[in-house]
Amino acid sequence: DTDDGTAVTMRAQTTPMASSGLRDRAVALTVYDDPRTTALRLRELHARWQESARVPPEVRTVIAAAWSRQRPRDPGPVDEPLSDDLVAARRDRAAALREVLPLLRHTLLALAEEAGNELVVCDADGVVLWLAGPREVRRSSERLGFVEGACWSERAVGANGLGTALVDARPIQVFGPEHSDAGHHSWVCTGAPIIDPATMRPLGAITLSGPLRTAHPNTLALVRGAVGL
Repeated sequence: DTDDGTAVTMRAQTTPMASSGLRDRAVALTVYDDPRTTALRLRELHARWQESARVPPEVRTVIAAAWSRQRPRDPGPVDEPLSDDLVAARRDRAAALREVLPLLRHTLLALAEEAGNELVVCDADGVVLWLAGPREVRRSSERLGFVEGACWSERAVGANGLGTALVDARPIQVFGPEHSDAGHHSWVCTGAPIIDPATMRPLGAITLSGPLRTAHPNTLALVRGAVGL
């Protein structure tokens, strides 16, 4: 009858879109995805890339592009962070970022802390200039070298919420084994670039980062909205 026919037509139209859009989405997982199952599947894909240096076709488009820009890397410590004096000098030069920092903190920090995330702001080189969030999350991220003065560009640490957002100049969510470095596989990072309206180039980027259990697709909309403001 009409209802059945309509339903069949809708399925025929939406199913191809859903399957083709799966790899192109900006979020790492939807509310219907089980984070543990997703992490296990991604770990398998990461291992295949690690062994062959070939990006598996099932990898999300934005992550596949990031992996393609580098060679697989062994987990290891990041480079030594810059000294406090050098961080202070970079902050002085990042006048536009300093100007929007209060807005970012007002918009994101309270929600980030409630969600078990930390708010991180880097400059155009991927150097972390400001970092704030719950103490337990900070302690965990410090063990990864995620501290003020550390460089989190793609060149330095591979695919991540700050560096990849800078390269692609668009918001991105990086979930667990989508990070190039296996040492970062227990984290989810949702980042976005802050674009200079005069040059249309990134002035820096922000990310909300936390353990995998904090992953949620709405975080991407929150970050995108904040940088839009």
